[in-house]
Amino acid sequence: MKKVLIFGLSSLYAGVEALILNYVNHLDENEYAVDLVVAERKPEYLDDKLLRNVDIRIVPNRVRNYVAYVKSMDKIVETGGYDIVWANFCTLTDIQVLKSAQKYDVPIRIAHSHNSENMGSFLVMATHLMNKKKIIQYANKFYACSDFAGEFMFGRKIVESKDYKIIPNAIEASKYRFTPEIREQIREKMQLSNKIVVGHVGRFHFQKNHTQLIKIYKKFLEKKSNSILLLVGTGNLMDEIKQLVHREGIEGNVLFLGNRSDVNDLMQAMDVLLFPSLFEGLPVTLIEAQAAGLPCVISDKITKQAQITDLIKYESLDAPLENWVDDIEQSLLIKRSDYLGTIQNAGYDVCECATWLFD
Repeated sequence: MKKVLIFGLSSLYAGVEALILNYVNHLDENEYAVDLVVAERKPEYLDDKLLRNVDIRIVPNRVRNYVAYVKSMDKIVETGGYDIVWANFCTLTDIQVLKSAQKYDVPIRIAHSHNSENMGSFLVMATHLMNKKKIIQYANKFYACSDFAGEFMFGRKIVESKDYKIIPNAIEASKYRFTPEIREQIREKMQLSNKIVVGHVGRFHFQKNHTQLIKIYKKFLEKKSNSILLLVGTGNLMDEIKQLVHREGIEGNVLFLGNRSDVNDLMQAMDVLLFPSLFEGLPVTLIEAQAAGLPCVISDKITKQAQITDLIKYESLDAPLENWVDDIEQSLLIKRSDYLGTIQNAGYDVCECATWLFD
């Protein structure tokens, strides 16, 4: 039995949290004992999303009490008897868990990149760049969801080394398998039977570019008045986007659904996924959408490694809104079908990936 400490869960359930828990839930309980380290308190979403036994390790808030945070992390690692520390990052602003792991001789110390660009302030980026130079002192394995994400987090030298590998943003693919009967049931339940349903799944954060998304959808609505936009997720910009929708006068065509546990069913109901992100590592949402046979119109800022089926259409963020509308209309011509085998053959089924995650 190997003991694993996992770092990287925030208080808000989003793509990275979904990815981590997908893997945690599919690790063999006879091979791996899992501890999750989180700040201040256990995230509420774990009650629904966590499907196996784990121990939760609580550390103080790093910003409010840095000294206590470091001491707590040191104690957890020193006394935990861990064989593996798996640290998940969007930026390298906090690498203390790997420092502690190196200090107390944890054999396998993994730094895993989930992002391809700075998500915060100048100070965040400065700290990230400083720790980027140091990360090789503390980690001895380097994972990334894409090469974009790997180079951003670690640099080209590490990406080209034997200690680096791509870890698929794997999902429970069968859960998303396209089923016409489920599609009709969900659409009828949500009163969408006669609607063109455009969807987006993601937290309300500047990275996801909701402002552009609303502009694109409004232009599409001018041509397709029988359409609806479903926005799944929460975040600090949600109220701002609600105000934008109000100013644009399209409240009757935009549904804010919040965080949902039935994204797989919602994707069955959608006709196209609109995803104009400013940057990404490799979005779990796009893997889920392709598993559901859902056509996707996405930003050209997203890695080409996300295109594992013929359902992806890239568009430039600098292109006129009309180009995006044309892409959506072309995507609507695609007949929904079963892509489960394609996803599994591409290596994005977590049931398989979890068996070799720590090899």
